[in-house]
Amino acid sequence: MLSAWKDFFAAYPDYRNLFQRLEKRGDTVLIVGYSTSSNEPALDGPALWTAKIRGGLVTEWRVYEDTEDNRMQLGFVIGIGGSLATTPLPHHRTCGSASGGSSDISQQH
Repeated sequence: MLSAWKDFFAAYPDYRNLFQRLEKRGDTVLIVGYSTSSNEPALDGPALWTAKIRGGLVTEWRVYEDTEDNRMQLGFVIGIGGSLATTPLPHHRTCGSASGGSSDISQQH
């Protein structure tokens, strides 16, 4: 898995995830934000992520398209005035994921 991430960042060296909101629920962190990449427009735009943490390591990382349905499934609900409210995290499916292996989160970009 680590070699796949190395290959990805070699192909898209300026790719960045910019997190606007993080919420921890048990061993899962829910993240709202967006990605940027100057050499691949398909990687630009809003996104949702989940990260499972065990023993201080990321054991699963999933990427979701930022849609109202995905926000609902993940427990992010748009509240009054456009603010985010949350509901319990249900079992969910991903529209894209990278999982398996472990990474020390202190070494992530």
